[in-house]
Amino acid sequence: MLISVRKMELTRHPDAVNGTFWPIPSVLRDAVNSFQRRGNAYMCGSGFPRNGNGFMTKTFDYQAPENHLEKRAQLSPLLVAKLFDPPPGGRASYRGEASVWMQIHEGLLGASATLPRWSEDLLSKDRVEEIDRLAPRILALGRQLVQHAHGHHHIEDDFFFPTFLRAFPELESPIDLLEGDHEILAVVLDDLEKSVMDFGRSLGVEQTAKRDAVLKAGEVLTDRAWRLDRLFTRHIGDEEEICLPVLYRI
Repeated sequence: MLISVRKMELTRHPDAVNGTFWPIPSVLRDAVNSFQRRGNAYMCGSGFPRNGNGFMTKTFDYQAPENHLEKRAQLSPLLVAKLFDPPPGGRASYRGEASVWMQIHEGLLGASATLPRWSEDLLSKDRVEEIDRLAPRILALGRQLVQHAHGHHHIEDDFFFPTFLRAFPELESPIDLLEGDHEILAVVLDDLEKSVMDFGRSLGVEQTAKRDAVLKAGEVLTDRAWRLDRLFTRHIGDEEEICLPVLYRI
């Protein structure tokens, strides 16, 4: 049952071309529209009640080591007990919105694994010509990754999660956990975005100082990209374990 250990190796390669990580926009739009039509019964009214911390409840302790994104090794047994079992056919049974979710997640994992590998490769270069060849790809992928991750999380937080909770209130604690993850990831993504912007600015430094400036910015970008990759692997695996069986039932 544990999907959270899955690494999605097929998409985790350093030679992927920018832009191939993301589902076709029309496919994503159609999936959201289809889900909205079926979920309308659960979306009546003003939405699922929130407090100042999003979906976080007074009884759920996200900061506990077994729950926190940067500390947990898997979903806690208490949360797993609240989840739906996956369909008998496993991942091959998922269609529609669940399939699109998996495509998006594979894209995010592929991009988050590729970015630090590309930037580490750049750090090994001595010639400015080699840096000039690699740097634009790193810059473009970093921007894409941040944009797509933020957008995907907003759709989940504002649309999918409220629908899940209206349909299945017993999933409140698992959804709380994912909301908490998104808060952590928002900070991590903002840090990565800043490092990507700094990296971009370093490309405009005069030629004599360019190599040192780019490599300095690249070191920071690499560290933050590896952190995001590690957290994405944990979060996305756990999110699929929680949400894919829900999408299968709605």
